[in-house]
Amino acid sequence: MANLCENRVRLSGDEIQVKELIDLVGEDFDFNALIPTNSNSREEAEEKWGTQCLAYDVCMEELCSDEYEFCFITNWCPPQKIYDEIRRRFPDIIIEWFYEEPSCGLRGYLGASEFDYHIIKINLDGRAEAVVGPFTKKTAEDRFAEYINDGEYNCIIVKVTGGSEIDIDI
Repeated sequence: MANLCENRVRLSGDEIQVKELIDLVGEDFDFNALIPTNSNSREEAEEKWGTQCLAYDVCMEELCSDEYEFCFITNWCPPQKIYDEIRRRFPDIIIEWFYEEPSCGLRGYLGASEFDYHIIKINLDGRAEAVVGPFTKKTAEDRFAEYINDGEYNCIIVKVTGGSEIDIDI
């Protein structure tokens, strides 16, 4: 049985491009709409999408007119080539793509670049409890107020470089 990879994808930015992408992939986040395959072969799917199957158990939420969030599962790994195709075809969309394979302990973000900033919630014992992001620096600063001073956590903004996983030892 395949390891399940949980994907959480937030799309925002240019309202026209976000709408075009949503119209293209639909509520099912159909990979074939972005990169068609000619058969049901797992090998072809992995070659073209970076994972062996279509997204399943998909949920979509419209957060506002230019921001949507999808949650879905893929087998083994996130569909890196789907992420790359979205970046290529829709350059003005901000993609925040978090993935996690709980059975392997793998997690991270696809495509951290200008979106290298994360908000880290730190409990009163000094342990990192939650990571929110990735964001641009401005968005991290704007959203920081949502997370600070709730009495149970302190928060910091961290710029991540050189990798997709965040390890913090405080």
